[in-house]
Amino acid sequence: MNNLQGQFLSSWPCLSSIHIPNTMKKLFFLLIGIISFGLWYYSSTRPIVQYEEVKPYLQAQHYNIQKSQLLDQLAFWVKRLDQQSLNNVYQQKLAHLQAQYFRLTGEVNYLRQSDSLLLDLAERFPNTVTYWQGLAQNAIAGHEFAKADHYANQALAIGEKRYQSCLIKVDVLLERGNRQEALGLLNGLGNQYSFDYLSRQVKLEDQLGKLDEAIHWMEKAVSRARTSGDSSLISWSLANLGDMYGHQGKIRKSYHTFLQALQYNPSELHAIKGIAWIAFSHDKSPTLAKEIVAFLQSLQDIPDYELLLADIATYQNEVEKAKLHTERFVAQAGKVEYGFLYTRPLVQLLLDRGEVAEPAIRTKAEIDQRAHPLSFALRAKFLQNLGAKDAAMKILEEKVLGQTEEPDAFYLAGMIYKDNGKIKLAKALLKTAQEAAFELGPIAEIEIKNALRAL
Repeated sequence: MNNLQGQFLSSWPCLSSIHIPNTMKKLFFLLIGIISFGLWYYSSTRPIVQYEEVKPYLQAQHYNIQKSQLLDQLAFWVKRLDQQSLNNVYQQKLAHLQAQYFRLTGEVNYLRQSDSLLLDLAERFPNTVTYWQGLAQNAIAGHEFAKADHYANQALAIGEKRYQSCLIKVDVLLERGNRQEALGLLNGLGNQYSFDYLSRQVKLEDQLGKLDEAIHWMEKAVSRARTSGDSSLISWSLANLGDMYGHQGKIRKSYHTFLQALQYNPSELHAIKGIAWIAFSHDKSPTLAKEIVAFLQSLQDIPDYELLLADIATYQNEVEKAKLHTERFVAQAGKVEYGFLYTRPLVQLLLDRGEVAEPAIRTKAEIDQRAHPLSFALRAKFLQNLGAKDAAMKILEEKVLGQTEEPDAFYLAGMIYKDNGKIKLAKALLKTAQEAAFELGPIAEIEIKNALRAL
């Protein structure tokens, strides 16, 4: 009798006293093995996203209540400001609410209005640090990182509220690829257990390619958020943790973390979008993914969803639909008011279509805003499309490889090296990208598999 059988019989004394022929024992344990395998196979192949669990959150009233409350507050402070147009307290309050409304709805004109008020305040009261901090945070939200750097430096020069100014500066440094400077600044700060500090430590570890460490810090940040009792902060933290579990390959854990986020704040749309991505990228359930995205689109008129719908249509071989969604994304994301907000995905699409003029301008602008390895990877693809193969590979060697752990960078670099006949390096990069198939999505996964077969 083997150890497993012995342990099983010892837990059931009544069976130990019964004489069971060896043949029957073998059949019995074989049956247990088959049942166990069946249960494991069912749980591992069963779609992760369950509609009945998600359905309660696909209700517009959750979002509309929050939106209505913000609109009421905006109307109140607009009225107050109409009565006293130069009241700095009213201006700052309104600017804060406008930025908050942008974060909820994605309506970029509210971000621009917030900027306008804060710029006026900063000109009139140049030594008030909170105005420069607000401008820096707005610039980060709009992906205007050169401006954000300037505003953060203005705030640091004033000297007051230095802790918060340093954290904003860390955000800017990380977006612009200056990890070592960000590390030095972060290490020099006190109060290393605040939520704001922990969330920056997460970003740093993630950029250093230490995903497990980043998740460890994010879990600490979630715990800190819970102690605050702020449901919006808890929800935001859990939604970001859900993203990170997905990057780690723990898709089921990611899904349940998104559901936790929604329990705290049913209008946490980032969590709902994360669930849509799991339905599409992991479960290969495009119909459910489209239903969730349609709900999100009914709430927010932003380009992001057109991009996801284009991917889903491509996966379903619906060529005309994919083209329609792509064109909608390009038309919307390319509007002047969006500035640099969608530069990366826009450049990627334009390069895939073989365009030259606009990607030339936008890749340069993106590097000016943030000289991040992923920005340089896009520049390398642009040069490759131009036929400047040596220049493309030089950028990859100097600015990308060894500088980032972003799957998109491995994917772009792998395809460039493949096209240039660098077989060994292309295979290594594409296999690394393949490990992040969930993050990159089904379309990239198919392209990577095809590329590896061709090598």
